[in-house]
Parts: sequence; C-alpha cells; structure tokens
Amino acid sequence: MLKEIAKQHKHWIDIVRYYGEHQYDEDIVQEMYLRVNKYADESKVLTNGEVNGGYIRFVLMTITYDYHKSKQKIDKFSIGEGFDIEDESNEDEIGYGRFLQRLDQEMNSWEEFDRKVFKVYVGTYGSQNVETYGQGITLRAFAAESNISINTIFKTLKNCKERIRENVGEHWIDFINKDFELI
Repeated sequence: MLKEIAKQHKHWIDIVRYYGEHQYDEDIVQEMYLRVNKYADESKVLTNGEVNGGYIRFVLMTITYDYHKSKQKIDKFSIGEGFDIEDESNEDEIGYGRFLQRLDQEMNSWEEFDRKVFKVYVGTYGSQNVETYGQGITLRAFAAESNISINTIFKTLKNCKERIRENVGEHWIDFINKDFELI
C-alpha cells in the first residue's frame, strides 16, 4: 500500500505546498505515510489498485492544518496574581489570532461532514484569506476525488460560507478596522 502511495511523492509535496507549508512539506508527507500505515484501512486508501487521491489529500490537509494551528497559539506571560499581559507590539497578529479562534469556534459547531468538506476545499485558512478558497481544484475534481456529488459539495460550501458570513463576519470587519478589542 505505501509503495503505491509513494509513487506520487512529489504530487503529495505539491499539495502540502498548496496548503501553504513550504518549510516542513517533506515532514508533513512523511507524517502522512506514518498515519496511513498505522491507522488507515487499505480499502480507504486503494480503490481498484489506484490510490484514492481525495483520501490522501484529506490526510495531508488535516496534518498541515494542525501544524498551522499549533503555530498560531498566542503566548501569555503571567506577572502576578490576576495579571496577564500579551505582547502588544504585534497587535495585528493577536487580532488575527482572535479572529481565527472565533472562526474555529464557529466551525466546531458544525456537523462533522460540513466541517470536513469545507476544510478540504478551502485548505488551511491560517495561511490564506478565507475568501480565496478553492484555488487549484474545481468542484468537479473535488467531487470526483471524494466520491461526493457536486450538488452536495456546492450546497455544503454555500451553507458554510453563509454561516461564516452571519456568525463571524462582524469579527472580520473588526479585524480589518483594527478594533481588536471587539473580536
């Protein structure tokens, strides 16, 4: 199974780079090999002797997303009882981190299917603006790789965008206007 997956090693590297990670792209692909070998059922990975690209893409996106999310944590330093300070020299990063926390809270309230479809199609939003989703893959290609109907994907993405606009849109406007305390 791993030999078949490894035949497309350069393709997997390109996918990780598309998701926004260029420094640790090899490491993420190696982690994918380990996880697939340890946790995945061969029937999910291989279909009629062919590698299921949608499944591998999903595993790579998940690993990359987790890596980017761990990089965005904001450190707080305690200076005594009841006092916490944040580094105020990078207010934009702190505001963006708060916005991403709001976005994560919103996405975590969704059904698992909606969340997964949105994350796979959008890519890792920590490295790109949420509004630039879908670059590099068409709905038709996504539907073919994932074996999900194009109508289901379209409706799911439309509903997800609407929920983000309704529930997190004001926080994005606050971030753009540098009203970080309102986020």
